Amino acid sequence: MADAQLKLLVVDDEMIVRGILGDILSSVGYEVVSAEDGAEGWEMVQQDDTIALVISDINMPRMNGLQFMAQVRTLRAELPIIILTSSNEMSVAIEAINKGADDYLIKDENITDMVLISVRKVLEMRLIARKNRQLMRALEEQNKRLENTLEELQQTYDDLKQKKEALIQSEKMASLGRLVAGVAHEINTPVGVCVTAASYWAEDTRQISTAYQDKSMKRSDLELYFRKADEMARLIQMNLSRTAELIRSFKMVSADQTNLEKRAIRVKSYLEDVVLSLGPKLKDQRFSVVIACEEGLEIVSMPGAIAQIFTNLIMNSLIHGFEGRDSGSIHIQVNVQGDRVEFLYQDDGKGIAAEHLKQIFDPFFTTKRNQGGLGLGLNIIHNTVEQTLGGTISCSSQPGQGVKFTLMLPRVIGTSVP
Repeated sequence: MADAQLKLLVVDDEMIVRGILGDILSSVGYEVVSAEDGAEGWEMVQQDDTIALVISDINMPRMNGLQFMAQVRTLRAELPIIILTSSNEMSVAIEAINKGADDYLIKDENITDMVLISVRKVLEMRLIARKNRQLMRALEEQNKRLENTLEELQQTYDDLKQKKEALIQSEKMASLGRLVAGVAHEINTPVGVCVTAASYWAEDTRQISTAYQDKSMKRSDLELYFRKADEMARLIQMNLSRTAELIRSFKMVSADQTNLEKRAIRVKSYLEDVVLSLGPKLKDQRFSVVIACEEGLEIVSMPGAIAQIFTNLIMNSLIHGFEGRDSGSIHIQVNVQGDRVEFLYQDDGKGIAAEHLKQIFDPFFTTKRNQGGLGLGLNIIHNTVEQTLGGTISCSSQPGQGVKFTLMLPRVIGTSVP
């Protein structure tokens, strides 16, 4: 279905074209209005600010497509516009793109297939651009509070690369939010046990105290109380220790995910902390993660980046690899190769289709577009491995045989990986 019954305007002097496009777009839930030429379309845009996208022909009487687009841009600069053109008008279509059109469609036998693809693509890119602008504004306000100069803001955020970095930061915070929710869920059980045990202990203490005061307490009553008190103390201590371990892991992983400073880390115990923070997502659906690594292996790296990489890999397996399943296994093998460390990540999920394998690290590539996927997870992993940590990453897979990621990282960050 289309997003929230968005209203689209089709502007074309050919009734049959308006009808075809209107039928196609209406069939998937869009509300479609139409105009016979640019002048009528311009009036409709001025009167109706709920129009979310315009599809306009180029050659029309009274006001052509380029003139119409120029008028629209004076009123609603961000309104997406798709230009319609015939195959012999490609130069005009290119001119329209250069003047601000978001896309163009050729009027041929393929238009029925291409119009929905183009509309969805343009709307999605506009949404991403809007989120980028919102994030940029928030960052600018924060930097103003820190008395950064306007030159620093422009240098940091005025190019496409830095907009992408803002999206990556947003994804990291979303990952941290999932971590907080998971640990809160996991802590709930041992804390609940402690509260229940303490309540029982308090009631037993009240009863033995009453018996003592009214001189009805027997030796057997006191002995029973001591046995129960010992059991309750042991139960509370055991569950508080579990809670303390969960909080320790959460504090380490959460702090690392918001801090890119490098430090020495014990690889196996750190990966175990990352897996522990995802415990509810793994436990509730009976997924297992096995880490094979030398106990004392240490590397000097950015633990926050390591946590981000393996959190995204595990979540990628849960969302894509184990889709439709309630169990599965993940294996992480860590090998030392001189001044490098090799991480082999494997799952036994459904694998990746051959036609998708070459695109998995591309930004915005996703097979879950209709389910809200942005296609940034593996791209963030790729950039973190190669740009932040100075390593390499590759992927191999066959449908039905799971996926294997090979990461090669320097043992000490700052040294090159061949």
